[in-house]
Amino acid sequence: MNNASRVNNDTKSDGRRLRSIRSREMIKAAIHDLIYSGNYSPLATDIAEKTQLSIRTVFRNIDDMNSLTREIASDVENRVLPIYLKPYKTTTWRKQLNELLQNRCEIYEVIFPVRVSLSLLRFRTEYLNSVYNRIFELERASLQTILPKSIIDDDITFAALNTLISSLTWINLRLDQHYDAQKSQNIIQHQVNCLVIKFE
Repeated sequence: MNNASRVNNDTKSDGRRLRSIRSREMIKAAIHDLIYSGNYSPLATDIAEKTQLSIRTVFRNIDDMNSLTREIASDVENRVLPIYLKPYKTTTWRKQLNELLQNRCEIYEVIFPVRVSLSLLRFRTEYLNSVYNRIFELERASLQTILPKSIIDDDITFAALNTLISSLTWINLRLDQHYDAQKSQNIIQHQVNCLVIKFE
């Protein structure tokens, strides 16, 4: 093979690689957009229509669906982690609990379409299950850091609080009961107030 032929083949190979990368990014963006529009488990035909790519191209990339969902999960995790770790502006546990609730509601409203989608997928891959469990542990630990020992030692009250201030409760209120974001936050705040009043 002469130099000209080798250069031509390398150019074609680079072109195919770039097209593949572009297609993959389009498919990833389409999955994200479809999830946020309420299609929590998009089909290949939905993705093809959204991207205007051929079904064949979509299926070729869907074979790498675990990697795509891993990237989407990682993007979500990176997006919300700074809010989880944001310092409190107040100093008493009761006011910090209100701050935590407000921050959680903000996070859940932003990411709940992706969280629903990942909940449907999480048992299919070990990675997504580990992400789900890691976020659950982070939520539990962040609650423990601000509550008084009297609540932490009360297993029932702590478990009830941890369940109330969780993404699953938010999904139930927003998706199943059709409340808007503000109403959902008000409902959770009311339930939290009722739970902790005897500890104040």
